[in-house]
Amino acid sequence: MKSYNIKQRVKVFVLMCTAILAGCTNLDETIYSSYTDENFPSSPKQYASMTGPIYVAAQKLFDNNLYELQEMGTDEIIVPTRGGDWYDGGRYVDMHYHNWTPSHVLVTNAWNTGFNAIGTCNQVLNQFENLEDTDDKEKTVAEIKIMRAWFYYNMMDAYGNIPIVTRFDQSVDAPTVNSRKEVFDFIANEIEENAMFLDEEATALNYGRPTQGMAYALAAKLYLNAEVYVGQPMWEKAEEFCNKVIELNQYTLGDYFEMFKPDNGADEKEIIFAVPFDSNKATGNRWQLRTLHFSHRNTFSLTATPYNGWCVAPGFFDSYQEEDIRKKVFLWGQQYDANGNPMEYSGVNV
Repeated sequence: MKSYNIKQRVKVFVLMCTAILAGCTNLDETIYSSYTDENFPSSPKQYASMTGPIYVAAQKLFDNNLYELQEMGTDEIIVPTRGGDWYDGGRYVDMHYHNWTPSHVLVTNAWNTGFNAIGTCNQVLNQFENLEDTDDKEKTVAEIKIMRAWFYYNMMDAYGNIPIVTRFDQSVDAPTVNSRKEVFDFIANEIEENAMFLDEEATALNYGRPTQGMAYALAAKLYLNAEVYVGQPMWEKAEEFCNKVIELNQYTLGDYFEMFKPDNGADEKEIIFAVPFDSNKATGNRWQLRTLHFSHRNTFSLTATPYNGWCVAPGFFDSYQEEDIRKKVFLWGQQYDANGNPMEYSGVNV
């Protein structure tokens, strides 16, 4: 019986192997779980998904030291050293006293973040090169180029003479440094060539992405500062592009303080261009933690304790008239918790 069972099992095994081998002669398979040039991207939504990394880079731009670089050398932000807190190797003291160098951590961090963002734009543009020409592709490419122009504007504003790199597959050799005038002209030309392909109407669907209004506002800022950037005032060009924004009839002045509340969004018609954040899918932009006192957690029912860090120089604060509505953006004097009780920290009134 044992011999019979073994023979039967051998026969079955041989038959199974034969069937498997016969079934494996055609190895062509239709793959549905991978992106290829043939199946992706093929729709406006897929075009938009390809550009996602660009907007992540925009979020990082101001979360990674560019804002500090712009403001901490002015009177608007000062970061006092409190005990052992906020000294951080003297980086903020150096900014306040204008003692930064090319190797300063804020200078290098902002540079790296900005040019990584430009590289991301070039990489995504490279992916679009071989796609079929359609209106949707044309519009998406225009959005990418305007975003790249916006990144270049911020880098030119902060650093002056910088390299213009427009290809992702460009040589690995160090790029040539272009003059500020050349970068200025490059940004202006990118806006001129691409703004017409963008959405004219500002809606919830294009919130956070370039529209014609965003492109024209960027051009207006460029020309408004032309005397600094290229040594020649261009007031008429600045006025021309301001009028272009107005003529779109998409924006209205609203309540300044409402505009900057955490639940703002596409309904705020004063916002021409925004970099969206939220508490779940796009975290960051937690400036309130950097500016508020530890005890303000009880005032605003925060889920995290603030860092007791940034504040404004007294001379700048005192430059506002008492009745100036803009003074309401500051907290000063005795502070209170959510129930109206005076706040104390370590036995001292806050």
